[in-house]
Amino acid sequence: MNSSFKPLLSIGISYIVDVCPQIAPNVLQYLQKILDGFIDGKISQYNASLEFSKYIGNNTPILKIARVLTVSPQPLKSINEYPAEAQSFLLMKKSRSWSEIEDIRLIAGIHKFGLDAWGTVACFVGNSRTKAQCCQRWTRGLDPRITKMHWTPKEDAALLQSISKHGIKSWTKVASDIPSRSDVQCRYRYHQLVSGNPQNSDSPNNQSSSDMPIPMSSNEKKLNEITPEKISQIINESVNKSQPETHNQKFKIPSILALVSQAGMKPITIE
Repeated sequence: MNSSFKPLLSIGISYIVDVCPQIAPNVLQYLQKILDGFIDGKISQYNASLEFSKYIGNNTPILKIARVLTVSPQPLKSINEYPAEAQSFLLMKKSRSWSEIEDIRLIAGIHKFGLDAWGTVACFVGNSRTKAQCCQRWTRGLDPRITKMHWTPKEDAALLQSISKHGIKSWTKVASDIPSRSDVQCRYRYHQLVSGNPQNSDSPNNQSSSDMPIPMSSNEKKLNEITPEKISQIINESVNKSQPETHNQKFKIPSILALVSQAGMKPITIE
């Protein structure tokens, strides 16, 4: 983990891009500075909102971050505190979708305690969430460094090279070699590539899978027999098939991911 990475600031930057996709990089960097000051308590919510409204005509990102900063210190009640019928229903479910308030509390917990104290974060969230569930919800769904954009030939090559090193049973390790992708995304993309259908289609919903480990399918078991030579062949085919389209790929703002990943760095102000 980059020691300069600020989770809440990076989430705030993603909120800005959500409401203003075509924002100029210098304006984004300026609002990053305002947002950082607001999070640190150096700029009031009122003044921060004024600046956001002035430059993007919207103060929603400030309001969302304010909700995280002012969340109650009291955790959500545990499943044991629910009526018996509700307890039985919840315990029978293999996974539980995350609610908006749980996500807010998770982000607040990470802001308070960091990304290396999942047990403490889970206690802060409440609702009987475990540290594994909290970690997976962040890494698979909320971390703004995870991109939802189409896979590039370079990412495909990195994915398959990582799989040749770690195998197809260690998706967390595979994803660690591709910082902008989650383990769920890596597994899904790999299946697309080995099936001979490397078209960039929508990835599976990270939220629905965020509470559970990734099971190995029957097709995936057969993939254990794939040799390094076969993986090299897939890499070459993937790059060759994707090459003609690379010049047409569109990105909202090339610098967004870099800004999110380096959210702790000193921003550039507008002259």
